[in-house]
Amino acid sequence: MYHIIFKFQLTLLYVLLSAILVACSGPPNHLDAYLSENTSRQLPASELRSRIILFGDAGASSLEPLQPSLKIALSQAVELPKQTSILALGDNIYDFGYPKLLAGESVLNAEQKLLISHLDAQLEVSRRSGAEMFVLPGNHDWFAGQVDGQAAYIEKVNRLSESEIDFVPYRAGEMPFAEAVYRDGISLIFLDSMWMIGAKDEVFDRAIVQLTGLLEQVHIQYPSNLLLLAAHHPLQSMGPHFTGYNFLGNLIQWVYEKTMGWDYGGDLDDAPYQRYIHALEKITSAYPKVVFAAGHDHSLQLFESANASRYDLVSGAANASKVSMVAHNENTLFAQAIEGLMVLDVYTEGVLLSVYTVEELPLSAKATYRYWLWRR
Repeated sequence: MYHIIFKFQLTLLYVLLSAILVACSGPPNHLDAYLSENTSRQLPASELRSRIILFGDAGASSLEPLQPSLKIALSQAVELPKQTSILALGDNIYDFGYPKLLAGESVLNAEQKLLISHLDAQLEVSRRSGAEMFVLPGNHDWFAGQVDGQAAYIEKVNRLSESEIDFVPYRAGEMPFAEAVYRDGISLIFLDSMWMIGAKDEVFDRAIVQLTGLLEQVHIQYPSNLLLLAAHHPLQSMGPHFTGYNFLGNLIQWVYEKTMGWDYGGDLDDAPYQRYIHALEKITSAYPKVVFAAGHDHSLQLFESANASRYDLVSGAANASKVSMVAHNENTLFAQAIEGLMVLDVYTEGVLLSVYTVEELPLSAKATYRYWLWRR
């Protein structure tokens, strides 16, 4: 009984600290974005080859009316649906992933249906636009104990609505090793970063060997393609998951782990996370054009890497209610704590990143920030 009361008290403390964190740190960052001096305003001169829409941590999204960030995603997808791929970068249902039926019940209750509606809101971007969509798992999706329920639900929606929506990487009953698809000018590589970070050394090593071989194969088949690696956990961040950031963020993390009973190494300086970062930095350094896109921290960030051939993106701000503070470091090109998303456009002349934010209603289709990652 005492254990139950203690866990309830920790849960209340976690909610209170999270509210304080947002209240104390959110608004200033909503007003001012960090912009690098070399912000590009030059528009493309060639035709669009592929568009990649990136949003993450959308697990509290409203379906009716549709979440503002998802409205922006829809407006971008509907322009050229056949050339567009939508990537949901994990934490698709807060806080414990896809709900399970309670003991003795045969149908979902109202609260569980509400949770699923947050996922439905994201899937609507694909269903309404006709663009393909790839849904990746995050740590909160894995807090269900598995991601099979979410994968099965997405497969059902895909079948009934005749959409092109896939839960990736996923193979029922198998390890979720990296998967790849190829589009015009870009190769998409999908990682289950939560599974990788939590894996034992032997399994993690197998995943890295498989990923290394996959990237080699992708590069041989499409040597001129941009490599986009997508996962939930980023390689760089200056949000609360960068644990040197502030004391309050670290305290919240500690309470969360005690409440949930799972220390999964979710901060960038945790040993399992460092293993993940170092391995991926080593692998990607062999290729000339790499973008690593993720969520996890609830902000919008663009980083250069020590290896000039890679850029790191954090697009985890799909819900204003989840947006958290963000700072910048020597690698930062853009950072803002506000609801929004990112779009990568691949042209013959190069790759253009656009950041769209929800700053006012009615929503504007104008990008807050644009930056040419590569341009001839």
